[in-house]
Formats: sequence, C-alpha cells, structure tokens
Amino acid sequence: MNSDSSSGQSEVRQSVGFSALRWERSVADQFLGWRTTTGIALERMRTFAEAIARTLRQDGHQFTESGELATKLKPVLTSCDHLTFDNGAEALAYAGLHLLDRYGRVNQVLEYLIRIGRLPLRIRGARVLEVGAGPAPALYAARDFYAALLSWPGLGDVECGPLATFDTLDRGQAWDRFLHHLSESLMGVRGGTLEDGSLAFGRSVHDFKGFDVKQRHHESVGHSAARIANEFDAADEPISDATARQMAYEQGVREPSAYDMVFLCNFLTQPSMLENFEPEFRSLAFSLTPGGLLIVLGGIGNSYPELYSKVKAIAASANLLDVSPRDALAANADSGALALVAGHVRDNVKWAVANCPTEVRSVVVSALPKDIVDDTVRFKLPKFRALVFVRQGPLHGRKHGNKRRRDGHGDGVPTES
Repeated sequence: MNSDSSSGQSEVRQSVGFSALRWERSVADQFLGWRTTTGIALERMRTFAEAIARTLRQDGHQFTESGELATKLKPVLTSCDHLTFDNGAEALAYAGLHLLDRYGRVNQVLEYLIRIGRLPLRIRGARVLEVGAGPAPALYAARDFYAALLSWPGLGDVECGPLATFDTLDRGQAWDRFLHHLSESLMGVRGGTLEDGSLAFGRSVHDFKGFDVKQRHHESVGHSAARIANEFDAADEPISDATARQMAYEQGVREPSAYDMVFLCNFLTQPSMLENFEPEFRSLAFSLTPGGLLIVLGGIGNSYPELYSKVKAIAASANLLDVSPRDALAANADSGALALVAGHVRDNVKWAVANCPTEVRSVVVSALPKDIVDDTVRFKLPKFRALVFVRQGPLHGRKHGNKRRRDGHGDGVPTES
C-alpha cells in the first residue's frame, strides 16, 4: 500500500504529454526575467531581511548590554563547527551575519534548477527537508520561490502548489525560539498570511544521528492508527489493528516517506562529518520522490574537494543523476542582492556592538573583517559550490505513457521524454 496516499492523489487535468522538464526550460528566462523586472525577487528578499532584523532586535536586547552577542560575531564567522547553538546569543549572531546570504544562495540554486528543468512541480506542493538547517535559509527561500512562480501570469494552466511540507533538522536548541519568532516576524512584515506555504515555528527533528525518513513516517502512521483505534473503541465500535492502520494510511500523516528536495546548506564541512553520518546521508539519498533532489551547498577550498568526491560517490551508489552546476557560484551575484546583504549585515553588526561596554566593542570590531564594519570597504562574499543530484523516476526516459504519477511518492512528477 502506498504510505503517502494522503499527500496528493489529486486529479491531473494537464495533458498527458506535459513534460515539466521541457516546460521549465522553455519558460525559465521569461519567469526569472519577470521576477527581476517586477522587483518581486528583491522585494521578497528585502522583507525577509526586515523579518530577520526584527527578530534580532526583539530577542537580542538581553545579550547586547553585556556584550555577549557582540562577542559571538567572530566565532560564527570562523568556528561554527565548534558551536552548539544551544545559546540564544550564538543563534542570533549567526542569523545576523549569515541567514540572508544563505537565503540568497539557495535562491540562486533554485534559479539554476528551473533553468535546467529540474525544479519539482507538485500539484499538492513540494515537500522540503533541510538538514543542519540552523535558521533554515533553504526552506524560507524555497517558500518564496514557489510563491513567486504561482503568482507569475505566465504559469497558465500548469498546476503547482505552494510549499507543502517544511521540515528543519538541527541539534541547536536555540533555533526553536528563533524560528518561531522569525516566522511570526515574517508574517507581520508581509501581512500575516500563510497562503505562500508552510512556515517553521521550531525544529521538526532534533538529531541527525539515526535519522531515517521512512522510519519516521511509519512511526507517525502507527501513532495515527492507535489514535483511530482508540476513537472507535470509545464509541464501542472496535476495529482491528490492520483496519486502523489502513485508515491511518488513507487519512495520511504530515511526516512524508520521501521528500521532493533535501538541502544540506553548509552542514557538511569536513570529510569526517560525512564519515560520522554516512548511514544517515545514504538514507537521505534513498528518501527522494521520483524527480526529487538532494542538494549540498558548501565552500570551495580546504578539504571541500575531498568531501565532495565522497558525496558524489554516495549519490552515484544510490543511482542519483548528478546535475550539478559545472563551476563554483559567486554568492548573491546580483548587484541588488549583494547590496541588500551588505547593508543588512553591517546594520546588524552596528546594532550588536552599539550598546557594548567600550572595551568589548573595540576588541570585537578590531577582530571582524573590515568589509562588515566599514561601509567604505568593498563588501565581499566567498564563492560556493552546489552539488545537485536527482532521483530518476521509473517513468523517466520512456517514450510512451507520459502520465504524471498519481501516488503519494510521485504526484505531479512527469516524464522527461
């Protein structure tokens, strides 16, 4: 029985010959050009920056006068691997310096995906997981990207839903409070609507060790079946465990058995991390819907080449197709996006150190890169790599039967012919 039956099984009204790959490639320039000329892309980025700033000011006042927030700025630039993010000051410092930049980088990857025809189009909306998410840049960026696509006049009768499932996995306890307040701030800035898709109000999963998408899904089904059985018992209409479980599958649960996109943004930073989490990473590679994507973002120097070689080997062993950009990407290459990130980061730094004790302020400012404390110095962001792997569905490559799958694993996934 299909374990995701509730997640979609929508009637497909598009023509049988529809190919998302061909359609996306044919309209990508028009859509992305429209996002630029109308200012929608930059406006969504600006309002996201405003929500971040609101959250920092709301939650950070308790860390500013002591200088605790300011002293966390340098470590979140240079030593993230050694931070637990159980401390609110660490989370706020990281978000103030990195979140908008990371949001912009994911946006660049999503633009690349639609250009090559690989952006998942789902009638029920895409299901996205971010691992090692911290403040969840990929999830907020994906939400905005799909919302823009849905508002594009050129979408026509192509059916695609807003972001459906929005799961974030991270060990840092401080991210729960931050994500809750960030999503509230974003709703306040944009008008308090959820029509653009799901929002995160805390971490969905707290530990990557032992994490298994399918096991989590089946456990959720088990809990739902127990609840259903109890309800029937309370009504003096007992049902069998098998019937209760079948009803649970039919009703569906929030936790999917596969995702349309899985992001790891600056999570895998050393080869040893992949060794420690190799079973979990392999599990992710097998937890994608047909046409689903495994996306790894990271740096370009030090041990990254060795790390990426191991990532590619694991992806190949899972029969995922490598569709990665050939070259490294300049972070927030668009001049408007870069200027927005620069102003946002500098404002956050100024605010963080403004009320510090004088001796703390001088030490912190002298230790930070000049381009984030001095407006006259050219602001720079490092290049990054994006590894993108796609799960080829059983229909991919066929010459006949170009129908969208209607089961929960592949609802809305067309063939490529």
